[in-house]
Amino acid sequence: VPCAVAVIPSTDIEDRRGVDWWVERSVGDRLGVDVKVRAVDYAERGEDDLALEIWSVIEERIAGWTMDAAKQTDLVLWCWLPTGRHCLLPFPPLRRAMIANAAAWEAAYRTADQQTDGRYHSRCVYVPRRVVLLAMHADGPVGCPGWVALPGLTYCEDHRPRFGADPHRRYDRRT
Repeated sequence: VPCAVAVIPSTDIEDRRGVDWWVERSVGDRLGVDVKVRAVDYAERGEDDLALEIWSVIEERIAGWTMDAAKQTDLVLWCWLPTGRHCLLPFPPLRRAMIANAAAWEAAYRTADQQTDGRYHSRCVYVPRRVVLLAMHADGPVGCPGWVALPGLTYCEDHRPRFGADPHRRYDRRT
């Protein structure tokens, strides 16, 4: 994250609001990061997907984190433990893409339900990463909170973010 100077764990209340970690930045603000850890990297099998939660509680029709406007999330970080791959995306355009495409994605791609605490069930849809990125960019370049511009911030195969034509440009409020 540009200008990052510290990473601080969230409180339990902040975690329920969609923030696992806070990234403090030298420009004086902080960004909330929701971390999604996956134990299996299906990209090794040719399925490079992102798990997007459709329903948090199916029984009560509570929308999943991906569509929840109340979340304080600024960025979502997926980590695949076996390979060390990662994907960092800004949450607001991800949320807009999910809302616009949830029904189509649920019909087109694999879904899975899971039981939590033996009390309720949630549902995720596994959407190819490239499909998600295209949907996020449907309305123009994607930016992140606190940056003037961050064109093309995407996960790269070599695990480094790609910052468009000028990889050395600073992308913060001071530029």
